[in-house]
Amino acid sequence: MSELTEQNLTRQQAEQEMACLRKIYASVRLLDPKTLAEEPCYPPWKNVHPCTSCVGREAMAGKCQCSKLETLGSSLYQVTARYVEVDGKPYVMEMILPLDASARSTLHSNELIYRDALTGAHNRRFYEEELKHKYLNAGVAMIDLDDFKLCNDTYGHSAGDAALRLIVSIIHRCIRSTDMLVRYGGDELLLILPDISAEAFVRKLKDINKRLFAAHLPEFEKLHVSASENDHRPMVLIVDDSPMNRDILSEILCDDFEILEAPNGPKCLELLNAWGSDISIVLLDIVMPDMDGFDVLSRMSAQGWLEDIPVVMISSEDSSQTVRRAYELGASDYISRPFDARIVHRRVSNVARLYARQRRLSALVSHGPLPHHDGLCPPRHRQSCYRRPHPQRPRPDAGTNRHPPHPPHSGCADAGKSVPVSGRAAGEICDPNLPLAP
Repeated sequence: MSELTEQNLTRQQAEQEMACLRKIYASVRLLDPKTLAEEPCYPPWKNVHPCTSCVGREAMAGKCQCSKLETLGSSLYQVTARYVEVDGKPYVMEMILPLDASARSTLHSNELIYRDALTGAHNRRFYEEELKHKYLNAGVAMIDLDDFKLCNDTYGHSAGDAALRLIVSIIHRCIRSTDMLVRYGGDELLLILPDISAEAFVRKLKDINKRLFAAHLPEFEKLHVSASENDHRPMVLIVDDSPMNRDILSEILCDDFEILEAPNGPKCLELLNAWGSDISIVLLDIVMPDMDGFDVLSRMSAQGWLEDIPVVMISSEDSSQTVRRAYELGASDYISRPFDARIVHRRVSNVARLYARQRRLSALVSHGPLPHHDGLCPPRHRQSCYRRPHPQRPRPDAGTNRHPPHPPHSGCADAGKSVPVSGRAAGEICDPNLPLAP
C-alpha cells in the first residue's frame, strides 16, 4: 500500500489516462464505490464472493494505491488499484497485468517460504506478514490440539507428526481453495474461512468434527482423533464465610472459570456431592464457623474426592504449622491473604491444569485416549478449552453460580463480519499473541 498525492481528474482526462494504460495492462477499469461494494471481483477470477484481499476496496478506504498478485490456475496476474477523484467523485482505477513464467517461478519460491514443512499448511510467517493486519469478512476458529505433548511423550514424536499431518489433511479436504489454514504454533492451528455465513461456518466445523472422529492412523491403532465444538470452562468452587472474599476471588477468576460459591463447610460438601468431578478445583478458607477448612479437607479425603479435585487453601494465617497441616491433609497449594490477583490466577490455573493432565494421562494409560480430550478443540480463547457440568446433574438450589455455563459454541468468532485478524476487542477475532500464544 502506498500513499498518493490527491489526484483530481475530469472524465475526459480519466478516459485518456485509461487509454494509455491499456497499452500496458490487459484490463483497466474505473470502479465507483457501489461497484466495489456490490459486484464480484474481476470476471476472470470467477469468484462468487470478492477476493480475500480486495485491493480495490483497500485503495478506496485508504485513498491510496494498493497492489497484489492473484493466481488463476497456472496463470498469475498483478492487480493494482489506485484511488482517484473524477469530477469530484471518488473512484478506483483498477489495472490488471498477466505475468510471465519467470514471475510465476518467483511466486512459487515465495509460496514455499509461507508453508509449514511438516503439514503443508500456511506457517506462522504467513500469518505475521500476510494476515495479521488485514481486515477480513471471515469465520475464524482457533484450533488447539489437546494433549499433543502427552501424545509425543507416550507414543513418540513420529506419532505426533502423523496425527498433525492427518488432522491438517482432513481439514484441507473440508475447506475451499480460498480458505486458509495456518499452523500458528506446534499444536495450534488457525482456520480462516472468508465470506462465509455464521450458519455455514457452524456446519463446516461440524463436518470437520465428524470427519476427524471417523479418522484413524493405521500405524498407531491406539491413537484416536476427536474434536470438541463447545466452549467449556473449568469450574472453581470458592468456599469462604466472607462475602467480600468470595467477591474478590470471583472477580479474579471469572473470565476463565465457571464460579460456584459456598458460604460454609456443609454447603461446600453439598455442592461437591451434587457436582462431583465436574468441579475442577476448590478454593477453601480455613477459618469458618461450625466446620473449618481442615474439617472439610478431612471429609473430602475420606470420600476420595482429593484424588480428582485439588484443593487450594486460603487464609490470612500463614504460620508454618498451619501451612504444614494443610499439606498433610491433602491440600495441593496454599494462598495467603491479602490476595495478589495475578498470583492467585496463575496458581489456581496451574493446579487445575496439572490435575486435568493427570486425569487424562491416567485414562490414557488405563483405557486409551479420552474421546473428547485427545484431539481438536476450537475455543474462543485457548485457555478456555474446558469441561462443562454434567447436563443431567441438577444445580443445587442453595449453591451460588455467578457465571452459569455458556450455551454451546461452534468455536467461531464473528462469522460473516469484517474484523481485523489481529484484533482482540469484544466481538472481534482473538489475536494469537494475546493470550492464544502465551
